[in-house]
Formats: sequence, C-alpha cells, structure tokens
Amino acid sequence: MHTRRFYLSTLLAVLACLAAPPAFAQSEIREAGKLMQFQSGGNLYMDGHCFGNVTAMPSADVAYFFNGGAVTNGGNIFFSGPITWNSASFPGNIVLQSGTTNIASISSNSLYLKGKCTNSSSCTNTIWEPTKWNIPSVQPGNNCYNYGNDKITNTFAQPGRAHGITLAFPSDMNVTAVRNAALADGLIWVGWSFPGNTYSCGTGHLIFMTVAPLQDYHWMRLDQTTGAWSHKPGSTAATNRDNSSNPISNPLTANRGIYTDNGGFYCTCGSIAAIN
Repeated sequence: MHTRRFYLSTLLAVLACLAAPPAFAQSEIREAGKLMQFQSGGNLYMDGHCFGNVTAMPSADVAYFFNGGAVTNGGNIFFSGPITWNSASFPGNIVLQSGTTNIASISSNSLYLKGKCTNSSSCTNTIWEPTKWNIPSVQPGNNCYNYGNDKITNTFAQPGRAHGITLAFPSDMNVTAVRNAALADGLIWVGWSFPGNTYSCGTGHLIFMTVAPLQDYHWMRLDQTTGAWSHKPGSTAATNRDNSSNPISNPLTANRGIYTDNGGFYCTCGSIAAIN
C-alpha cells in the first residue's frame, strides 16, 4: 500500500510554494484521494474529521507531517495533542497566513486554528464548549437530545417529535421506542458495541443513547476534538463527567446512574438531524 510522508521540511516547502502569491487563500493536503484544505477564513475543510489527543496514530496509507505528531488517514486528521479552535494565539513555527492574518499553526503536536473544522457535509466537529450551553438563554430550554445532536432549538427537543411521534410516559421509556423515534429524526444507526473514540461518521459525530427503564432516556455525545464524551442532563448544565465525577472515555463503562440500558451508538449532526 502506498504511503506518503510529509515531514516538517517537506511541509514548509509545500507552504512556501502555496505562499508564492502575495497571500494564498487556501492550502491543501491530499491523502488517498481525500482532501484537507485550510481556507482564508481559518476554517479547516476535510472529507473526514479532526481528532485530538490521539494515543495511537493510524499507520496504514497515511500522510505524516510535523514529524509524525499529526497524520491524515481516510480523510480524517489525527493529532497527538489537543486542537484549539478559534485560537487567538499561534505559537507554532508552522503558520498558515492569509494576507497578514494567521490562520493555523502547530506547536508541540497541538493544532491552533483561527476557525473550525468542518467536513464535506458541513457538519462541524463537536467541541467541549460548556459556555455555549450553560448560559441562561440556552441552558433551561435545551436538554440531552439537543446537546447530543449539537443543535440548540430552545424547545427541549424530544426524539421523533419533529416527525409526528410522541413518546408516551412511562410506557415508551424503553430502548426500542426511543431508538425508533430517533431514527425517524434522521440519526444514523452505528451499533450496540462501542466503536471507539476515533470512529468517523463521515457525516457527523457519534452519539450514544441510554435508558432508565420506564423512567427516562438520556443521550451523550463524542467531542471529537478531545476524544472524550460529554452530556447535558435535562435542563441542567453540560458536563464531561459521569455520576462518579470521572471523565467519560467510553459511555458503556461510565457510571450512568439509573440509565442502565444500552440504547446504542448513532451518527448525527445539527445539519443532519431534524429535531424539535
């Protein structure tokens, strides 16, 4: 299998070529027919997703850059360090510019980007950003289903309601009823088993459903830029901790309290799911 390696000197040479005009508007790296493109607004557009703090880098058919601290594989980008979106500082010695505006840099295996990471379907990578969800105008009217789908509606969204399905309480508080309602909203089924925190939905991000039988349902989401999970219980604040106050690396093994039943994993994003 053909493997291409872009080390620091190569990447700098590539950037030098791209920066030959007075100010380049975009730069791109292609790997196995997939495209990763930095644009002048600071956004990173790609066929896959961005995963930060990855402990095991992919090894097959990859483009390596920054001495292996970051790789692309199958349209996804993996960083051994964190990814900072909407960065105000660019400490790295690899800096992409549009005119005099810095738009990206890499330092100590971390990526700093002026904008966001958006895939080819216009789904933006999920980010652990509690301030977005915990402000007074958002927190009370958006629940775990809103948060899981990364979509603020201020309607306390319910699975299936946008498509004429009303979940009855308590009889429909079971995996089958909630799962069918979510699928009607456009969520894409992945499976019952944990697919891993670098699973690429292609369009969207991973979301997990769990049920407290005859009591309630709950949703958690993968924040792709940290490789960890978070959730928003009802009208309360978003959190990245489980019921034991531990970080959530796998929702199946996390302490979920009364939410004992595995409702499975799905792919979703705000522009895919029609929720209300």
